[in-house]
Amino acid sequence: MTEYIDEAVSVVLYSNHVSHQVVPIALYWLGKRRQIDIVGLHTTVWEGRNLIHEFSVTAESTSFRLRFHTETLQWKLLEVADHE
Repeated sequence: MTEYIDEAVSVVLYSNHVSHQVVPIALYWLGKRRQIDIVGLHTTVWEGRNLIHEFSVTAESTSFRLRFHTETLQWKLLEVADHE
C-alpha cells in the first residue's frame, strides 16, 4: 500500500567527482536511519525556474520517493510503499 507523506527528511549522499554522480545512500525519517539498498529511477522536473530531482529508492523492503529542491537544497519524502 502506498502512503502519501510530504514531509521534510534528511538524506546522506555519496558523491563521486570522477564520474560526476551523486547518489542517496541513507535517509532519516521518524527518528530512524534507513540504509538505501537500491536506487531506482532518477528523474528531473522543472517547476517554473526551479530544478527538482526525484529519486525512487528501496530501503529495508520499503520503497520511498524522494524529492530534492535545488533552489532550497531541501529533501522531502513524498511517498512510502511497504512491500511486506
